[in-house]
Amino acid sequence: MWKALYDSPFWLPILPSLIALGLVGAALRGTFVRARILTCFAVGTALLAAADGWLGGPWSPLAPGSAAATAAGVFFVVAGDLRYFLATRVGNVSPARALSRATALAFVMPLVSQLAVRVPFPQAPPRVVYFTYELGMIVVVLFDALRAPRDAASRALLRYELVQYALWATADLVLLAGIESGYGLRIVPNVLYYAGFVPFAASVLRARFPATHPANE
Repeated sequence: MWKALYDSPFWLPILPSLIALGLVGAALRGTFVRARILTCFAVGTALLAAADGWLGGPWSPLAPGSAAATAAGVFFVVAGDLRYFLATRVGNVSPARALSRATALAFVMPLVSQLAVRVPFPQAPPRVVYFTYELGMIVVVLFDALRAPRDAASRALLRYELVQYALWATADLVLLAGIESGYGLRIVPNVLYYAGFVPFAASVLRARFPATHPANE
């Protein structure tokens, strides 16, 4: 039952697609007119989440296990983490610096999880890789939070990201124990990731972009 609910196309790709359409509509209505960078961030990352849902969900045109499916999966994992690290910086530092730092951080756990699990244990189940990745991301996010200045928006984003990854790790630990209800628990962080993050980030980041902010020009 839980696995069937988890695999429902409502979560992927329907829900993130609806969120993306809503944000595109908001941008067209001028909701983000005072913050063009924020508009680009919100619409761009929402469209990425929708594309992730279409290519990685049950309606994906890519054959499971194919090279194209693997490449798409890696790309969207990196892009999903990059948007968090970018959100904590956009409006606080120059766009080039924000993007370079966020990109570097987004590649840490894809590399570390493969080296820590796949290299020494090539037959390890994918769920073990996911669990390792999720625990590692909690460490990376906290490490980044200690090093970077934090405003109210960044603190809110940090709490959101930690809850999301803690729920994923808990769900995967339950699944590794052979308990199917872990799929039901996993729906919650999936919704936070695919549907909730962009609207939440857009709402808390608006405080960085008052009408006179130079980044709005």
